[in-house]
Amino acid sequence: MLGIISRYVMREFLFTFLVSFCFFFIVFFINILLVTAEEVFTKQVPTAEVARLVLFAFPLIISYSLPFATLLGALMAVSRLSADNEIIALMAAGIPLRRLFLPLAAGGVLLSALSFASNDLLLPASTIEFSKVYRRIIYTNPAVELEPFSVKRFPGTAIVTGDLNGATIDAPLIIDRTDAGESRVITARSATLTGSGAQAGVISLHLRDVFAHIAADGRPDTHEYLRASSMEYNILLRDISSSMVAIGPREMSSIDVWREIQRMRERLQSDDLRRMEEISVERYRLLREIVAAEAVVAADPGRLDDERDRVGEIAARFERVARRTVSKRDLVNYELEFHKKFAIPLACLAFVGLAFPSGLLARRSGRTFGFIVGVAVCFLYWTLLFFGQTGALRTGIDPAVPIWLPNGVVLTAAGVIAVLVRSR
Repeated sequence: MLGIISRYVMREFLFTFLVSFCFFFIVFFINILLVTAEEVFTKQVPTAEVARLVLFAFPLIISYSLPFATLLGALMAVSRLSADNEIIALMAAGIPLRRLFLPLAAGGVLLSALSFASNDLLLPASTIEFSKVYRRIIYTNPAVELEPFSVKRFPGTAIVTGDLNGATIDAPLIIDRTDAGESRVITARSATLTGSGAQAGVISLHLRDVFAHIAADGRPDTHEYLRASSMEYNILLRDISSSMVAIGPREMSSIDVWREIQRMRERLQSDDLRRMEEISVERYRLLREIVAAEAVVAADPGRLDDERDRVGEIAARFERVARRTVSKRDLVNYELEFHKKFAIPLACLAFVGLAFPSGLLARRSGRTFGFIVGVAVCFLYWTLLFFGQTGALRTGIDPAVPIWLPNGVVLTAAGVIAVLVRSR
C-alpha cells in the first residue's frame, strides 16, 4: 500500500519537476543565447561554432536549473495533491505526513547529487571545450572581441574603443608600456582591425592620425611625444584568448578550488609576516630618530623645527607602512565559489523541506498556487545569494555566511510553516 502511494507521489513530483526544469532551462538558455550567441552571430561567426558554444554552456544551465526546478516541482506537486483533498484522504486512511514526505526527500537527495555532479564534474570539462571553441573563433574572426564603447584588457595592454563600424573603430585609445617599460598612451582618429599576413597568431590595428605620449618612469618631468599619419599596432591572439577565456574558480572542480585556496592562504600569510617585519623595522627606526632628535634639540634648541620636520617624515612613512593591507579579494572570490559548489546543490533538499509544508496550505488552484509561490521563493533566494556574494567581496566578511544564509532562511521558513500547519 505504502509502496503504491510513494510511487504515486513520486510520479506526481517527477512530472511537475520536468515541467519546471524545462521552464528554468529555457530561461537560462535564452540568457546564454543572448549574451554569447547573439554577440558572435552579429560578427558573422559560422552557425556551427555558435551551436558548439551554446552546447558547452549546458552544464552551467543544468547546475542552476536543477535546484529551482526541484522547488517549483515539489511545490506544484504537493499543492495539487492538497487542493484536490488527496492528502486529507490519505491522512484519513491512517498514513502520516512523514510517509508522504519521504519520496520527495529521496528525490531531493538524488537531485542534489545530480546538481553537484553537473557543477563539479561536467562544468570544468565543458569550460575547457568552450575555451577551445572560443579561441578558434577569435583566431578566425578577431573582431568578435571588439565592441563599441568598451574597454578590453589584455596582458600589459588596455584598449578603449569608440563607435564600431564593421572592422573600423572610431577614436581608439591604447594604454600600454614600451619595450623599456615606460608608460605609453596612444590615440588615433580611427583604426581598422586586420589579420597580419606576415606572422601567424597576430592581428593588427591600422591606426590613422596617431598621437602617442610616453612618460619615463621615475622621471616625472621627462615626456616624449609622437605624431604620425599612420601606425601598425600588433596584438598577439594568445593574449586575447587567454584573457577572455581564462578559467576561474567557478569552472574548476571543488578539489582544485580548495587546493588553490590553500595556496592563496599561504601566500597571504607570508605577505602578512613580511608586512609585520616592515612595521617592526619602521617602528625601531622611528624610535631611534626620536631619541636622536631629542639629543640634538637638547644640545642646540634652534634646530627644533628641522628635527621636527625630519621626524615627521619618518612618522608619516611608518603610518603608511602600518596602514598597508594585503589584498584578499581573490581569496574571498575563490572561497565564495567553493561554498557555492555545495550550497546550491544542497538547496534542492532545503527547497523540498520548504515545498512540502507550503504546498499543504493550498486550497484551490493547486499548481497555480505552487508556481506563484515557487517563483517568488526562487527570486528571493537568488537575490539573497547575489547581494550576499557582492557584500562579501566588498566588506571581507566570512564567505561562508552569505552563501549558506539563503539555505538557512529557506530551512527556517520551512520550520515555521511546518509548525503552523501542525497547529491547524
